[in-house]
Amino acid sequence: MQIAPIPTLSEEINDIRLRTADIVGNRIIPNEKVIYSGGEKSAKLRKDIRKEVKKQGLWAPHLPEEYGGMGNGFLTHAYMNEILAWSPLGNRLFGVIAPNSGNQKILVKYGTEEQKKKWLMPLINQEMESGFSMTEPDSPGSDPRSLKTTAVKDGDEWVINGHKIMTSNGQRADFLVVMCRTEDDDGDGSFDEYSGAEEFLNEFGGNAVKSPFQDGHYIYTVIAGSGSGTSSISPILFIADLESAKNFHKKLQP
Repeated sequence: MQIAPIPTLSEEINDIRLRTADIVGNRIIPNEKVIYSGGEKSAKLRKDIRKEVKKQGLWAPHLPEEYGGMGNGFLTHAYMNEILAWSPLGNRLFGVIAPNSGNQKILVKYGTEEQKKKWLMPLINQEMESGFSMTEPDSPGSDPRSLKTTAVKDGDEWVINGHKIMTSNGQRADFLVVMCRTEDDDGDGSFDEYSGAEEFLNEFGGNAVKSPFQDGHYIYTVIAGSGSGTSSISPILFIADLESAKNFHKKLQP
C-alpha cells in the first residue's frame, strides 16, 4: 500500500505515519491469515511485531511515556489510526485496542497505585483483558443520565445493583469498568437523572464473583452470557446476594 507525506503536517507526524505504514503494510497485512490461524507460529508473529512496534517507539499512542506509551497528543494518534485501520489487527498489535485503551486511560487518571499495579500494567502489556459496562436494557449507553444501575456507599464499601447488557469485551474480560449511578449529594438515598454517574472496577473469576471493593460483603457479578463463545459482548447482571446470583445462573442453564 502506498502512502506519502502530507505537506500540511509536521515532519514528526509524517515520520510516525510512514513508520506505522511500514509495519502495517509489510509485517501485519501479509501475515493476517497466519496470525488469525492461531498456534505457536501466530503467537511468535504477534510477539515479533509487538517487539518491532515498541522498538520503533510506536506502542500505545494514547498513553503517557511513563506508562510505556508514546506520550503524543490527539492529532498524532488520529493520523496513526488512519494507517492502523488498514488491518483489523493493526490497533491490537500497536497496543491501542478498545475497550482496553479507554479503560487504561481511566486507570491512568483515576486509579490507585494498587489498581494500577494489579490491572493497568498487565492490561498495557496485554497480559489480561478488560470490559466496559454501561448499556442497560432500557437505558442506552449514549445517554449516561438514563442509567439505572446504582452504587450505594455502605461504610467503606459500595453496593452495586443493576442490569447491564452489551458489555464490550464482556466474555473475555478479566475485569470490568462499570458505569453506575450514585445517590444525590444530599445523602437521602434518592436517585434522579442528575445523580452522579461513577465508574467502578469489578473483577471476574467464575460465574459469580465478589467485587474487589467488597471484601467480606455479598456483592457479586453474574455473567449471564449470550451468543457464541467468540462474541465480544455479553449481558451482565449485578446483584447484591450470592444465593440470588447462583439461583439466577441456574435459570440460565439449558
